[in-house]
Amino acid sequence: MQLSIAHNAVTAKLVSADRNAKLAARDALSYLVDGAQYIQPGWDGRSSFFDWERETFPAGFVYLVYKALLIKGYKVRLVRKPFPEPLGAERPVVDGFGDDPRYEYQHDVARALLRHGQVIAQIATGGGKSRIARICYKRIDRPTLFLTTRGILAHQMKDAVEKNLREPVSMIGDGHPWPERPTKFVVGMVQTLSQAIELQDPVIELDRFFKNRVAAEDRQAIELLEKLQKQRTKLMEKGDFSLTEALIAQKITTLRESIRRTYEPNKTIAERVARNVVEHNAHREKALAFLLTREFNILEEAHESSGQGYYDVMRACPNAHYRLSLTATPFMRDSAEANMRLMACSGPVAVRVTEEQLINLGVLATPYFKFAKLKTKPEGLFKTTAWPRCRELGVVKNDERNAYIVNETKVAISYGLPVLILVTAREHGKILQEKLVAAGVRVNYIFGDHDQAERQAALNALADGRIDCLIGSTILDVGVDVPSIGLVVNAGAGKAEVQIQQRIGRGMRAKKAGPNAMFYLDFEDDFNNTLRDHARGRRQIIDATPGFRERVVSHFDYEGLGFMKKAA
Repeated sequence: MQLSIAHNAVTAKLVSADRNAKLAARDALSYLVDGAQYIQPGWDGRSSFFDWERETFPAGFVYLVYKALLIKGYKVRLVRKPFPEPLGAERPVVDGFGDDPRYEYQHDVARALLRHGQVIAQIATGGGKSRIARICYKRIDRPTLFLTTRGILAHQMKDAVEKNLREPVSMIGDGHPWPERPTKFVVGMVQTLSQAIELQDPVIELDRFFKNRVAAEDRQAIELLEKLQKQRTKLMEKGDFSLTEALIAQKITTLRESIRRTYEPNKTIAERVARNVVEHNAHREKALAFLLTREFNILEEAHESSGQGYYDVMRACPNAHYRLSLTATPFMRDSAEANMRLMACSGPVAVRVTEEQLINLGVLATPYFKFAKLKTKPEGLFKTTAWPRCRELGVVKNDERNAYIVNETKVAISYGLPVLILVTAREHGKILQEKLVAAGVRVNYIFGDHDQAERQAALNALADGRIDCLIGSTILDVGVDVPSIGLVVNAGAGKAEVQIQQRIGRGMRAKKAGPNAMFYLDFEDDFNNTLRDHARGRRQIIDATPGFRERVVSHFDYEGLGFMKKAA
């Protein structure tokens, strides 16, 4: 039997499909709903992106449904208007880097985009996703929206386009006012855009306001309660029983009454919420009109597009016939629905460039991995100690582990290798900073409270040798490009997640001088079940990655790889 799939940039529809074809499409787009086991007993927990009544589904699934129908024996015709013609040069110049044949894969992405319209480019960290975005933009050369959830990536792309392409760039979100006359290339924060296009209802918003107000009052009451209970315990230890449960309850009641006396009349609140809703919905029309002007959408760190915000924004762009998702790690979420949303937004993976390919090309430094095994179990840490206590004892305040990090840092620095230490707990960063300073290491520490300018200043100091070591929190998981990093220390432990490959990639940029190699230090952490499982998960990522698994070593042979010790 023959049928058609007609589609535009957003929606696809089955045409002349019988029941079996619809079943095949439904099954191909089905997924297990998150938390389904808790929702409805007896339900198998599955849902689908296929709308049975309308016979429609997101256009990103066209090729998935097409293949499913072919397997069922159907003859399938794809129907859509031709993509708008690209207006740029076939091989656009996007910087002064030159036409290096090692980077031909970057132009392969542009060719795949022109051929398919909607694609995911799975590019290993360090493969130049920002440059690929600029190449594809100048090849298409139509109004473009660059989408990200990360402020650091938004600013970096804005700066890269303005510097390399000499074009003005509008920015939406991250403190920037909505542009009155958006430029051809616009950088947009997903959070800002998704909120802007949400249709608000005054009744729902008023209910939300009161719920938030109650929650805020409860938080203050709980904080006071916890404070008073601690105070009562200390007094009782001294034989003072004056702070009774009844007195504590009275103080909580007094607090609530004082808070409620500050509340505005309900009528005033309702009128203000109604005005805000009218204002928001008027702005929503402006936001939707802007999205209609975009003909090319680029999703950076696109594995995050599994969220509802990305999905809603992309579906509000019916004229964005070209869609490019850039990520090193697609389809790695625990949620099946979240993984499918990425394809719904962007289509299938059309180009895949692995770490091994980039290492062999010399685009990335050759990595060497060491998983240190400690000798002494920290006092008070047991196999069954739960999180977060096990992290505190086994990681943050583990003297042997921290001393190991300091020693490895000093050795790497002695061979002229700048060091990046990644932590997950702020206290851990402070402890390591103090120990490194005491050991004579020039070190800086940046965390979430530091703004973009402060982060970049610290990275620049590491790159030009004014400091030897930089300690950073998870704010360095993306958007860091410092080719000088020689040793990356994953000091914070934690689960094996998408970020582990990003952290490894922090040191894998090709080196401008000396041996093209980098080193990565992690720990086995086997004195506690939770920490051990986390460590094994991180090791599994290394063992499963070609180009990584061949280079797990017991020690870092700096001199054997051509590094020379610096003069004392």
